[in-house]
Amino acid sequence: MAVHHPHLPRFTHRLATHRRPVAARHAQETPNAIALTTGARLAIAGARITVGFVFLWAFLDKTFGLGYATREAGSWLNGSSPTKGFLSHVSAGPLQSTFHQWAGQAWADWLFMLGLLGIGLAFVGGVGMRVAAGGGVLRA
Repeated sequence: MAVHHPHLPRFTHRLATHRRPVAARHAQETPNAIALTTGARLAIAGARITVGFVFLWAFLDKTFGLGYATREAGSWLNGSSPTKGFLSHVSAGPLQSTFHQWAGQAWADWLFMLGLLGIGLAFVGGVGMRVAAGGGVLRA
């Protein structure tokens, strides 16, 4: 324990005696943490942005019918339902009849499309990553 010197103010003495290097403080706070190199951080960021663009591409393709998975005539803007195709073809499971009822409903279309857009923007922007990852898993 440090001894207080009368010629130093009390708070200055505490700062001087309790300073540790930043790395030592961080290592003590998170003992099981893995130190990432700059290359690893860039690779993880690249993967995150790529996954975000997958969701954004699905949103754009279904909205405008860009021709990859959805033709222009089958786009959401042309009156087609983005949920009718896959929800009406569910052939097994305890929620089969529920999914068939939801297929083509306007509220289901809006929730589905907002989910694609929100998850994509969250991943690309790096915002709310835990929520976006959970939503992406539930959506897939």
